[in-house]
Amino acid sequence: MEWVSEVIFSLASSWPSMLGWTAMFVVALVLLSRGKGKAERFMVAGAAVLMCRVVVGNGQLTLSRWVIEHGVSRAQASLLASAVNLLLGLISLIGIVLLIVAFWIKFNAATPRQGQNPQSL
Repeated sequence: MEWVSEVIFSLASSWPSMLGWTAMFVVALVLLSRGKGKAERFMVAGAAVLMCRVVVGNGQLTLSRWVIEHGVSRAQASLLASAVNLLLGLISLIGIVLLIVAFWIKFNAATPRQGQNPQSL
């Protein structure tokens, strides 16, 4: 039953980030439903990817303990944990890049280009 306390602790320590990504996801869905464009789609995708990263990251400690309890050496479990960390880092990178692209599209489109009339935007 130790794994239950580990999962509860993991969920308790990650709720602020999960709440933030969920709020961003909901706001992006509302903006998308109002007929906004490409930037909101990137924002929805980025928030969804980062929410998935939090969910997958919650099971990391439990996975390591489970692997060790089933006869895998600590060295192999450490290698597995490193691979999981690398995967989680890659997922985070993808989510952050999607959010950066969303903000770039949103705010780059709002600034007038050289030779354009600012009133026409």
